[in-house]
Amino acid sequence: MVAVPFGGNLVILNNGYYVETNPEISVVSLDGSQVLKTLTAPSLFPSAKVSLDGFLYVSGGYDQSVRGFDSSMVEKKDFQMNGFTAGLAPVGPNTLAVAYMVQDNSRGNYKTKGRLALVDTRTGEIKDEMECGRIPYALEFQDGKLFVSLLQDNQVSVYSVKGTRLKYLTKLSTGTNPSAFAADPAAHRLYVMNQNSDEITVVDTLKGVKKTTWSLRKEGFKFGMAPTSGWVKEGKLFITLSRLNAVAVIDTKNGK
Repeated sequence: MVAVPFGGNLVILNNGYYVETNPEISVVSLDGSQVLKTLTAPSLFPSAKVSLDGFLYVSGGYDQSVRGFDSSMVEKKDFQMNGFTAGLAPVGPNTLAVAYMVQDNSRGNYKTKGRLALVDTRTGEIKDEMECGRIPYALEFQDGKLFVSLLQDNQVSVYSVKGTRLKYLTKLSTGTNPSAFAADPAAHRLYVMNQNSDEITVVDTLKGVKKTTWSLRKEGFKFGMAPTSGWVKEGKLFITLSRLNAVAVIDTKNGK
């Protein structure tokens, strides 16, 4: 599930397992008292981002699409992409970065590595594509750099974006299965949630380097924490822990 404030309401992607119906997008009032609208989609990936052009873009997952909604949550755009669409990130007024988690190799299987694309949100034209690592998942654009979590490589790839062109800069090592980011623009930091090693990797987004790693492991606890998402507010990092059905709160000054 992903929740994004948009158009004065909260847009929720219900990414559960659906058997007889399509996945749903719910529009809920900010006070949580009403479900204002329910939309369906052929498939959904848990990524939705508000772009600088005022649209909400939603990743379609296995149907290889990105859909754009206006502030009334009316679908106005439907871009067909060249792979299983995963994370999204606006990188300019009319440019959206899209990760292809996997691509068909035309031989009944998938290519070893995913790809990264830049799409013009005015026309749907793909302006640039570049191979990246294995299972690109989450995207974040900060301080002029695009950060891509590589779920199977246990790395974050870093790219610059100049107009509509991508340029590879470096790769940063992380913990196991980096599945989500928490952006901290004020501190020029990006916090990487490493789901299977119970760690947070701290990235300096100005320099594009790894600063440190914070452990979430609990001594004597048999199972892991499984951090799955995070957000930053007033110097605190809030982290969802899926194995505990809990939220951890960490001071961003010292990781404690």
